[in-house]
Amino acid sequence: MTDKTNRHPIPPLTDDQRRAALAKASRIRAERMQLKRDLKQGLVTARQAFEMSDGGMEAASGMRVEQLIMALPDHGKAKAAAIMRKLDIIPSRRLRGVGVRQRLALLECVEGAER
Repeated sequence: MTDKTNRHPIPPLTDDQRRAALAKASRIRAERMQLKRDLKQGLVTARQAFEMSDGGMEAASGMRVEQLIMALPDHGKAKAAAIMRKLDIIPSRRLRGVGVRQRLALLECVEGAER
């Protein structure tokens, strides 16, 4: 029996690589925080957030669907959980991982609430 614990060890990073990775992570977190603020204020719609994700914006791509819903005006944790359950979207799903059908259904749910 082979030991599977160390099949693909993480390569050691140099100090410069580590600093660059930390800076990138910090930048993405700040962008995601701003995106959530913009969603809450109505400056950005859920559809636009998906378009940002499709366009390669890492902050949008890495955002969990639940965070997106909760960032929308008049949507909290309970409403987000109900929508996710209704659409059969798992809690760990990120925007980049939402399929076409689930995306359309989600947009219909949240955009219908905005009108």
